[in-house]
Amino acid sequence: MLNIFAGGEGRRKDEILAGLATASRKLISDINESLRYYLIERRAAGINKVYLCGGFSLVNGMKELLSSQINCPVEMWNPFSKINSSNTEMRNMLNKNGSAFVVAAGLAMRSI
Repeated sequence: MLNIFAGGEGRRKDEILAGLATASRKLISDINESLRYYLIERRAAGINKVYLCGGFSLVNGMKELLSSQINCPVEMWNPFSKINSSNTEMRNMLNKNGSAFVVAAGLAMRSI
């Protein structure tokens, strides 16, 4: 995860989280709108879980912020979580940052 709290304690951390909430307001509003549309169109009873991925998902606090704003559990999605690699360094990097590579993984799979 990208540690946006490095060197920040207490009030500084609160300011960073407030800034993250402000910067993410439009994104979270669009996600809520998409979820409402899905529920109405599919006449679904509810949404069990939202998967978070992409580079912004690695920002400390984003998962918790999103979960609190959409009233739904949010889980990090890592398409590489079930792929084993004999290279320990590569495996560690994919476990830590794999959710940032979701689009790349999807594009790569188009040619398989």
